[in-house]
Amino acid sequence: MKYYVLLVFILSFWQTAKGQNQTLDSLFSVYKNHSKKDVKTIDLWNEIAWEFNVVNIDSTRHYAKLALNSAKEEKYFNGQIRAFNLLAIYYSYQNKIDSAISLNSKALELSLKHDLLEHQSSLYNDLAIDYGLKGDYEKSLDYYYEALEVLS
Repeated sequence: MKYYVLLVFILSFWQTAKGQNQTLDSLFSVYKNHSKKDVKTIDLWNEIAWEFNVVNIDSTRHYAKLALNSAKEEKYFNGQIRAFNLLAIYYSYQNKIDSAISLNSKALELSLKHDLLEHQSSLYNDLAIDYGLKGDYEKSLDYYYEALEVLS
């Protein structure tokens, strides 16, 4: 029985990893066919970084940094916000919670400054998670309430 459960677990993990690779392959294919460095490239790098977060977290950091640097050059605030958030995810995985908080705070600050509401609820939520991981449950709860307020 335990071998059956192990086999099911391995097969389900393999299927997830296989699906992840197909998505990455598709994103890289689009990237290779896109000849100029622009907002679409930044969005592709952010998507590639997101897809890598399950497979290879170091690649998440690499592509998020590419996206962030280009988004800063282009003054593309949506791209910067997404890249900051992806880097925060990387640091959260590395258990560097203060760095994750700092990056998510930068993303939130940009989102508020430029009135980009589509990011705010998820950033408040991510900050709530970060503060919860840090053990600051009161601040975590405050951020959860902020996330809910943005949605209402």
